[in-house]
Amino acid sequence: GGGANRGVLRSRYAFKVLCPEPLVSSIMGTRGATKDEIQAETGSKLIVSNRDEHYPGTRLRILIIHCDEIQGILAALDRVIDRVAECGEQERVNPAPHFVGTDPEFLGKEVGEYILRTLIPAKSSGAIIGRNGANIAAIRDEHNAKVFIEKNNMQGHQLLKMIATADNLKAAVVRINDFVQEESRGEHFMEWANVRAF
Repeated sequence: GGGANRGVLRSRYAFKVLCPEPLVSSIMGTRGATKDEIQAETGSKLIVSNRDEHYPGTRLRILIIHCDEIQGILAALDRVIDRVAECGEQERVNPAPHFVGTDPEFLGKEVGEYILRTLIPAKSSGAIIGRNGANIAAIRDEHNAKVFIEKNNMQGHQLLKMIATADNLKAAVVRINDFVQEESRGEHFMEWANVRAF
């Protein structure tokens, strides 16, 4: 109860990543040691939704990266993407019993490609796509990344999925983050940033 209001963080910037359970375990580490390390190294605060709090229609938990500096968000995302790649390698050896829709949890179709799922403010989706799809096409071309935005709007959130190599994911997510943080000046961003139970 009252899930919406607990632990409201008033950071200037926030970015949301959807995490299959192995990614949550990898980011947390033993007794939260890895999470503490990432927070200390990047100056960000990582909040993960509870075990039973999934993004609607998925088994994915919500990781929210809060920080007052954009650089801290990007540094934390770099470390999250490293963990996505590690989980992908585990999945290659030991395929996961769970799928996300029809996709594996972490592995793209091409060798060396991984899947990063993020939540963007619904207001950002138009800017990310750009006029006649120009922006999303540029991200795809420049970073050799497949980028998909689901149409469903859940409490002002849309799922954005990227598939690329780890290095290309890191580069492409910088662009996505720019569009997300454009919204941070809006009055509703903080409200959006703190939603982790749907």
